[in-house]
Amino acid sequence: IDLWGEDTQKSLENKHIIIVGSGGLGCSLGYALGSSGIGNISIVDFDTVSIHNIHRQIGFDLNDCGKFKVDVLCDRLKSRYNQANIKGYKMSFEEFIQDYDFATVNLIIDATDNLFVRQQIDRFAKSI
Repeated sequence: IDLWGEDTQKSLENKHIIIVGSGGLGCSLGYALGSSGIGNISIVDFDTVSIHNIHRQIGFDLNDCGKFKVDVLCDRLKSRYNQANIKGYKMSFEEFIQDYDFATVNLIIDATDNLFVRQQIDRFAKSI
């Protein structure tokens, strides 16, 4: 609040962001943005937690191996800040854009590590 003022902080309650990917970058962004006061966060990912990624994905621990990343990350974010409406979508970005209503979305964040998906996100974001 000291940084940008109370009015700006209050306006975050009405913002809606989508984070595509809940791995290393998605976890970090989720933690930072999930406790910043943003009112609605949607997270899209189809992958599961794997032991070989634990070292760089701060949202997970060894007990999470085999679970869907999006489920674990959403639960962690909800436990850190319960004022945000956080929803997870266990699907690819391509599947997600088929039925999602983007009318209230303020920002789509690419947190993937796949060039093809990054290109899909870029094309889609420019088209809406």
